Amino acid sequence: MQFWSTECFGPAVGIRTFVDVAQVPALVNASAYGLSAAIFTKNHGAALPMAKQLDVGAIHINGSTVHDDACLPHGGVKSSGWGRFGGHWGFDEFLQAKTVIVNP
Repeated sequence: MQFWSTECFGPAVGIRTFVDVAQVPALVNASAYGLSAAIFTKNHGAALPMAKQLDVGAIHINGSTVHDDACLPHGGVKSSGWGRFGGHWGFDEFLQAKTVIVNP
C-alpha cells in the first residue's frame, strides 16, 4: 500500500494486520504524517487510551475521518500541517503575545 507511507486525500481503504493491539500505536506513529485516524471497535473504553497514544491531529472512534466543525480545532501533526484552524485555536496559531510597557 503506497498510501501507507504517503499522505492520501481521497477514497482509499487499506488493511494492515497486527498480532497484538498494543502494536498499533507504533505502526501508526511510524508515519511521517498525522492528519487524522479512525479506530473501529466494540469497546469504546479500550479506544480512548489508544487515541491518546496516536500522534495525529484528530481521532475518530467508530466514524469516518471526514468531520470538520467550526468550534473544533482542525489540523494535523508532523508533515500533515502547520497548526490548527477552527474556533479560537485558529486565531492562536496566527497571534503572538507581546508585552509593551509604557512608563510616564
